[in-house]
Amino acid sequence: VKLVNKKIPQALRVVEEISNGFAQDDAVDAAKCAALARTIKNTPQDYDDNELEAISKGKEFYEKCKVNKHREEIESPDGRVKMYLVHVDGQSLGTGVATTVVDTSPEECAAYEYNFESREFKRTAKERNI
Repeated sequence: VKLVNKKIPQALRVVEEISNGFAQDDAVDAAKCAALARTIKNTPQDYDDNELEAISKGKEFYEKCKVNKHREEIESPDGRVKMYLVHVDGQSLGTGVATTVVDTSPEECAAYEYNFESREFKRTAKERNI
């Protein structure tokens, strides 16, 4: 029994090394994200009138938030992100705004945020209470 207890961890270490060698989660996620970014960038977008109106209202609201002097800074958990609460006059709700610098294209950024089915997201969602 002592010999078996001594040899089993060594034998299982080989299985773990083989498993780690085949683990391609990051590469699979990156390829899927890159493909989605290419689709977003290269596929012409046709918007109906309701979508164009929603886009216009969203841009207008963003501009109001940007120039609003009545905003309260919120402590960010990430030092690279500035966060603040804005209450646009006439609106009943406050809006949270976060800004940072991202070194990527808008398409890659959108694809990354949209890719909720990634292996990384599934692996870390529970510890982030998602």
